[in-house]
Amino acid sequence: MSHIEQTLFIIKPDGVERGVIGKIITQLEERGLKIVGLKMTTADKQLAENHYNGLGERLNKRGLEGDKIQSQMIDFLLSGPVVAMVIEGVKAVEYVKRLAGATYPNESDFGTIRGMFAHVTRLHANESDRAVRNLVHASDPDEHPEREIALWFTPEELVDYQTVHQSNTW
Repeated sequence: MSHIEQTLFIIKPDGVERGVIGKIITQLEERGLKIVGLKMTTADKQLAENHYNGLGERLNKRGLEGDKIQSQMIDFLLSGPVVAMVIEGVKAVEYVKRLAGATYPNESDFGTIRGMFAHVTRLHANESDRAVRNLVHASDPDEHPEREIALWFTPEELVDYQTVHQSNTW
C-alpha cells in the first residue's frame, strides 16, 4: 500500500496580492513535496461555490454562522487571481494541511506558512465583516481532496515525473 497522496493547495488572492507566491512554493518544495499541477487562474462563481460546497452546513453544526462565512469565503475567492496546485507526497493531505497552519493565522505555529506570512485574527475578520485573509487553502483530509482536485484540474493538467527525492541517484 502506497502512502503517496495528492492534495489541492491554493494560494488565495491575498497571497498573490502580497507577492509571496515564490516564498510559499519554496516552503512546499524544500520539504520534498512535488508539484504535479500548477496554474494561476481566477475562479468563476460556479467554481467558488462548488469549492466551498457544504462549508456553511459544517460550520453551522459547530455553532458558527456557517452560511455567512461560506458567502464571505466565496466572495474572497472571487476577489482576485489565485495559484492552484496539486501537491504530491507521502501522506501529503495531512502534511500539507499542517504545513499551512491553523485557519486563523495568529494561532498558527511560526514555522507554518500562515505563521510566517500572516497574523490576522478571527476577531479582526469578524469586526471587519469579511473572510479571514489566511493566504492559502489546503484540502482537509475529511473532505475528499480528490473532489477538490477534480474541480480545479483536469487529469491532462497533472504531470507525472521523478524528483531527486524519489530517485536512487542521490
